[in-house]
Amino acid sequence: MEKDGRRHVVWCLNGKNYASWKFGMKLALQSVELWEVVNGTQRQPAERRNADQVIENAADITNWNKRNTTAMQNIFGAIKEDQSRILMSCSTAQEMWMKLETEYEEDAADNAPLLWTKFYGCTFRPSQSVSSFLTELEQIAFRLKSLNIAIDDNQIMAKILMSLPPEFRVFAFAWDSTPVAEKTLKKLTTRLIALDKSLRNDEEAKSTSDTAYLSKPNRDESQHKEQALPAQYGQNKGKSHPSSQHAELNAVNTNAGVREKEKKRTEKGSVTIDMTEEMINYVSSQEQLADALTKPLAAPRFKYLRDKIGVRGVGEV
Repeated sequence: MEKDGRRHVVWCLNGKNYASWKFGMKLALQSVELWEVVNGTQRQPAERRNADQVIENAADITNWNKRNTTAMQNIFGAIKEDQSRILMSCSTAQEMWMKLETEYEEDAADNAPLLWTKFYGCTFRPSQSVSSFLTELEQIAFRLKSLNIAIDDNQIMAKILMSLPPEFRVFAFAWDSTPVAEKTLKKLTTRLIALDKSLRNDEEAKSTSDTAYLSKPNRDESQHKEQALPAQYGQNKGKSHPSSQHAELNAVNTNAGVREKEKKRTEKGSVTIDMTEEMINYVSSQEQLADALTKPLAAPRFKYLRDKIGVRGVGEV
């Protein structure tokens, strides 16, 4: 129905969501100008009869009855069957509303200590966004306010700041230096949400960059291996180049290089080996002069190495 307030309430009262349902239903009734009937501001007009006992305000009474029935229909239609039974005896929308308040707000009042525990125990969960955390905290604060429990913005801001994760500590220090007149709940939440989005965008960009960097060498290496294959492999049609053939080819090339270097040994027992374009001199163990200073040697061996470094005994000078 076009003028039915229920179209504004997308969920029904189920016994556990009274605070949010009450807020949404009130807005829905206000949007179709029925809230005054529900809260008792506009009561059913009393009959006024003239001398002939004719009701002079019959039209006003009929109009109020129609509006009252519409309001009752809106309320009753937004409640699940198990919760609607307590309203069967009501004759006005106001009676319905008051009965629901008595039923659920008294139960909610018993849960006030639990709500305070949830409020002060609310913390950031891993990977939780600032927006999600603020929504969770504000919902608890709303439920406390619906029980007529005083909770101001300063309490909410203090809770938010003390719950910030480590990456927001710099923000907390900056907020402390903010002028008192600018320290409002709206500005705090707006700045935190903007900062959280910025940090998440930076992290996403860094992750994308790291992934691209790590994958590039693999592609280059793959291309290099393909270019290094002998020409005959590419000429054989219908044959692929499995990884086992790559490994076998590399092993053959390596062994051939080792054999070539072994042929360079000289009569003196030393050889020059070319490794990555660097010259490394190989020295036989028989020519290790440091042995004369670090190892216990036989006299002939010791004298031989000593003479190689130009040292003489006292009696030999």
